[in-house]
Amino acid sequence: MRIHVDQAAKIAYRLYRVSGEVNSLPGEIDFNYGIKSDSGSYILKISRPHADVDFIEFQQGILDHLAKSSTRLDSPVVFPDLHGNFNEHGRERQQCVENKAADGFFKRQRR
Repeated sequence: MRIHVDQAAKIAYRLYRVSGEVNSLPGEIDFNYGIKSDSGSYILKISRPHADVDFIEFQQGILDHLAKSSTRLDSPVVFPDLHGNFNEHGRERQQCVENKAADGFFKRQRR
């Protein structure tokens, strides 16, 4: 299974109204894309169709915990799509996160 950057750009716009320069990012299991836009920088994560839903929710829980913690750790912030969903859209599961690190490759991702 492959997802071209053009497909990722369409998914990001259709589900999140995020558009901009899209680049493929490394990922061990998921498909990850960096999106630089005028409104900020984002990471679109697309999991494989048979990915472990509990593991995806675990990852999202970690990011939510970090975002709400009092630590000064810069971490991505998961946000819902246009329909209020965080990670379920049919066969593949998508998440979009806004990056936080001020000097990172993206606004909220450390180098």
